[in-house]
Amino acid sequence: MNRRQIRNLAGEGRCRYEHILNSHSESTGGLSGLMAEAAKQVRRHVNTANGHDSGLRDIAAGVIAPLQFSYVLWILRKARSRALSRVYFLSRDGQALLRIARQLSGPYGVDCELRYLYASRQTFNRTVPGQNPYGSWLWTNINERTTTLELLDRIGITPEEIQGQLERSGLDKKTWSESITGSRQLKLRSVLHEKAVQTLVRTRSQEKKELLLRYLEQEKVLDGSSNACVDIGWKGSAHSTLSSLLNDATGNSIHGLHFGLTTGQSTWEETREAYFFDLGRKTGYRDLTPMAWAPGDRMMILIEAFCMATHGTVSDFVDNEGAIKPVLRDAWEPIITDWGLPIVRRSVDVFTEYMGLRLGDTDVNADVRAPIAEILTEFWSNPTTTEASAWGSFPVEAGQGQEPHLSAMAAPFDWSYPFRVLFPSIARPSMDHHWRAGSLRLSWPLTGAVMRLLFHLRDWIKPRQKSKQEA
Repeated sequence: MNRRQIRNLAGEGRCRYEHILNSHSESTGGLSGLMAEAAKQVRRHVNTANGHDSGLRDIAAGVIAPLQFSYVLWILRKARSRALSRVYFLSRDGQALLRIARQLSGPYGVDCELRYLYASRQTFNRTVPGQNPYGSWLWTNINERTTTLELLDRIGITPEEIQGQLERSGLDKKTWSESITGSRQLKLRSVLHEKAVQTLVRTRSQEKKELLLRYLEQEKVLDGSSNACVDIGWKGSAHSTLSSLLNDATGNSIHGLHFGLTTGQSTWEETREAYFFDLGRKTGYRDLTPMAWAPGDRMMILIEAFCMATHGTVSDFVDNEGAIKPVLRDAWEPIITDWGLPIVRRSVDVFTEYMGLRLGDTDVNADVRAPIAEILTEFWSNPTTTEASAWGSFPVEAGQGQEPHLSAMAAPFDWSYPFRVLFPSIARPSMDHHWRAGSLRLSWPLTGAVMRLLFHLRDWIKPRQKSKQEA
């Protein structure tokens, strides 16, 4: 289906994804055509109370469910071919995927154990200090709202434990709950490089590592079986950390099954693979990866949002009368429930149930990445107003652990935003524009037109500036 045909269907919104799936039916052995029928079933049988829920239902039916279904089918295929004993779906992205896997494992003929493993970047990274008690991961997702309290929590210490060092650097108690932007961040970096602080962090890291290993033992990860972990991506850092922990404890590793892999983590790369793309191996749909959909776009955040969970991120583990329990970020469930997660989950369930009953009618080993890539491109680049409004309201999380920073996936560009794009160092752009096309669709037409022009100019200039720097 060419771009003009798709745009002609844009008025139908929800139907254009079914047309894309049907257009690939012959090349996918009928599998994508069956997925189109499943999407129709969702629209027919999942009732909604308002326009917002209808938008979420249609996105779930036409975009989310086909993507997740095809990825999970690949996971089950790998589980069967590798004769895996267990497949662990890492939280939180794995919660929705595990739900689908359990629905499909019977019809697909997979009898390995499917389990949920609580995990997070913070709880994993703080246990593997290496030569330094913390790495670059500590300073990711720093924004204008990140505080000293929050940053220190990432490495498992409190400001009170290093109060003397903080105060000598000009970071007294009243600043601990304030932003660490500018000079404060430089001061905090200096404090964290002091020998006494590094010793404390290493000690705390070892304590966290022992607790995490007890949790992994409790969940049978350390029993020497042939296991795999599912994590949608992107650098393979969670898989690398988990494999390193297993190797230290048992001499074994764990196989990694990802949706997509960029580049970054070279350790344990021979024990992981990806479904949709792998930039390191130069395989899959690498020309349509989330990093390269369009200059300035970050589609990875959209795919992560598709795999939203009902619980908050894991900030720690605790010993609860001999059982190791995760400590979860507070207040996430009512936020995501109010946004509309139940309607998305119900829609994906209906889609999966329909497909599970008919897997024998089609080629379940067919490669459906081409229609999935086309659907993702269409949704990300050319959303309808209904889609932009419904999915643009998704609460994107920033930070780690208990950091409660939320912003919308998309929001209208206001009259001042062109100035912010031209002079980001003077007027920092708002975080509420993760989805460029969605924000443009929601903006006032004149503002949107100006922003499109500015984005085109910036996207044209930036690659050329990079080429000159590399030359």
